[in-house]
Amino acid sequence: MGTRLGTAMIGVVIVAGALMAPPLPAGAVAGTEYLRTAYDGTIYEVTSSGVTPLTWDGWAERDFPAWRTAETVYHRTLTLPTVTALTAFPRARQELRRALTWSQYASVGFPAVWTAPWDESLTAYKWATGPEIFARDRQGDVIVLTALQWQAAGYPAFATRENRGFVRLSWDESGGIAYMCDLSGGRGARLTYDQWRS
Repeated sequence: MGTRLGTAMIGVVIVAGALMAPPLPAGAVAGTEYLRTAYDGTIYEVTSSGVTPLTWDGWAERDFPAWRTAETVYHRTLTLPTVTALTAFPRARQELRRALTWSQYASVGFPAVWTAPWDESLTAYKWATGPEIFARDRQGDVIVLTALQWQAAGYPAFATRENRGFVRLSWDESGGIAYMCDLSGGRGARLTYDQWRS
């Protein structure tokens, strides 16, 4: 699937010029195209010098020029839940990256998603109390990386959160967990299950 979507992305970037251009709408400017992102309905004015999202009034001022649906591919990283839309604007040589809500992803019919092994926007870290390496995305979702995931990602650097971590309360038969904000000083507090999970 990754190869097919990768090929599709190349198709997004390469645009063939038309032999005969249709007449421009009254408010349009030569060398301008209008592309709409399907997941949120935004119409963008695209020129060789940039990309501008239009408001309803802005589109009306241009006499409602015709738009095309922008070519977009969708991806997620690892097993994190966020789906990101990657929309290319070849004329401006720009790309729009947008994390989608569930309703936005549903509105475009749950398209196939390419899974990336890593993304530079992720933060990798480990706690001083355990060997697991965690990955956190911009939306705040966190997963534990498996050894194979870390390898496939190219062994990204991670930060160790020194003198902090989680410990099991050995005297608590219910399996209590505490977050230690100062391991060397023995300072911390018991967590609820939801706090530990988050």
